[in-house]
Amino acid sequence: MLPRVIYFLMIASLAIVALRIGPSYIEFRDVREFVQSVPTSVKAQGLSRRELRSMILREFEFRSIEGLTRENVTVERLSLKETQIQIKYERLVPIIGNLTAALRFVETVSFPAGSSS
Repeated sequence: MLPRVIYFLMIASLAIVALRIGPSYIEFRDVREFVQSVPTSVKAQGLSRRELRSMILREFEFRSIEGLTRENVTVERLSLKETQIQIKYERLVPIIGNLTAALRFVETVSFPAGSSS
């Protein structure tokens, strides 16, 4: 009887953790899909690095992705032929009581500078 209770508690604990951190991973999936679509976006064609960062932040705001600021979005020109966008942020997700999960997300996309410089 006791092993069944332990298994139930383990499964319940995993379910609680999954329900708490799941939304953060779903949000990151949306961030990743958007960032990967930027190089082929018509809106991004011919934008400067500053304009590109502003466009990305506006899109995050439109998609209700909160807490991402200019410090989380880096747009760099790696060379005359390559531009890189990097999104880097963390989420602290309360699990139970004083137990908190720290989640770190990073997405980097490089593309030819002619697409968006």
